[in-house]
Amino acid sequence: MLVTNSDAESRPLHPCLSEIAFRSGRTSRLRSREQYRLSSTAASLDASVIVPLYVYPSAGAWDLVYEMASLYAHVQFTAIVNPHSGSGEGALPSESYTQAIQVVNALDNVRAIGYVATTWCTQNMSSVLDEIFV
Repeated sequence: MLVTNSDAESRPLHPCLSEIAFRSGRTSRLRSREQYRLSSTAASLDASVIVPLYVYPSAGAWDLVYEMASLYAHVQFTAIVNPHSGSGEGALPSESYTQAIQVVNALDNVRAIGYVATTWCTQNMSSVLDEIFV
């Protein structure tokens, strides 16, 4: 699958986005992937990607997200992070998470959202609220 843009040359669409591009055609019939080609018109559709970014932000770990968001500026990305899981001790996220989330938030087409593990709704509500209001 290719992305075309009047301002840029054609380039292969990253496999992570090919399914989204394939399904973004507003049609009830499924067609072969070869028949689809994203153009600047098709790219203006409301395409979005949710990225479960459940990886500690060690050096290079989030680079693919940064790269895809930069390459496909017409696609909206939502990165879900849990800065408390594996981030160190205490209520505040580690410096690695803080810096990585700042990089994500600096990209115009990406928003980072956090989640709080509730252990299948068995965690004390005050503990959950403490993590939300960090």
